[in-house]
Amino acid sequence: MPKVTSRTQLETLPLHPDRVATHSDVALLPTPTMMSRISMRSQVAKTVSTCYSVLRQLRTIRRSVSRSVLQSLVSALVLSRLDYGNSTLAGVSSHLLSRLQSVMNAAARLIFSSSRFHMQHITQLLRQLHWLKAPEQIAFKQSVLVYKCLHGSAPATY
Repeated sequence: MPKVTSRTQLETLPLHPDRVATHSDVALLPTPTMMSRISMRSQVAKTVSTCYSVLRQLRTIRRSVSRSVLQSLVSALVLSRLDYGNSTLAGVSSHLLSRLQSVMNAAARLIFSSSRFHMQHITQLLRQLHWLKAPEQIAFKQSVLVYKCLHGSAPATY
């Protein structure tokens, strides 16, 4: 019996009543849980890459604009990307959340012109900006969606 490597091959496999498929006949197919982890990993990687690219572009103009304008640009171009669809990230690994958090930390350091090795802790910068950390943002967004669902003001898709 040939090795099966895709679902299509598995569905078109001829079945013989006297032959039982063994574990060695079927290659390990990705489960839905594995696929969701892979897709979330690629989604987070793409988001992080895009956000860092925007931060590099903003770093070139940071001396030409005021801090409030830079904060508005970071909010519009970076935080909006991080916030978009982040309620789907509930339950992802802490590694993926730390990658998202690193983007927020870099954005805060850009706004305050602070280096990674500066004495001021990143938590203080985030508080000054009134930003929640990545896991807290996800929990907050889910809480708001639940509140809206319970009170009838949620979008039709929920």
